[in-house]
Amino acid sequence: MRIWRGSPSDFPAAWETVLEVKPDGSFRGGFYDINAGESGTGYENGTIYECVFTGKFAKAQSVDDYTFTTTITDLSWNGKTEDGKNFYILDKTKHILTTPYGLSDGAEIEIYRVGKPVSELDEDFMSWSYWAIPEDAEMLSGFAIYNVTDGTAFFPDEYASIEEVLGY
Repeated sequence: MRIWRGSPSDFPAAWETVLEVKPDGSFRGGFYDINAGESGTGYENGTIYECVFTGKFAKAQSVDDYTFTTTITDLSWNGKTEDGKNFYILDKTKHILTTPYGLSDGAEIEIYRVGKPVSELDEDFMSWSYWAIPEDAEMLSGFAIYNVTDGTAFFPDEYASIEEVLGY
């Protein structure tokens, strides 16, 4: 299993989406977006948009030596609390349950292998990669996942466990 991080930087930011992908293509993960300035009575510490999700990548098809395509299937997430609300307040922080940022059911996905020429990569993909791909790189030195439908990218995080990232 490998952890994949979709975030604008290589360190935990104010928001990120994290995936743990298993060899069979199934995945689990979480999303959070911390908004300290979004506060009110009872939630003076701000608001966190969050979700825990599961899904699966369909069987991948080879496009060329460095690219595979697939789609996301069976995406589900925690959208309601036990009492049917989409939020709860804990420790003066409002937690709003939302969809996983960067993922959607049926989304077209490209998986890039080591060696993929950087010149062949989409501009949207590259906008997510400044921390993961050196500016002078001619080819990818690691794998990457690109959500073509939503214009988001995920890169491997060798240093985190899903439990550390999601807190469970």
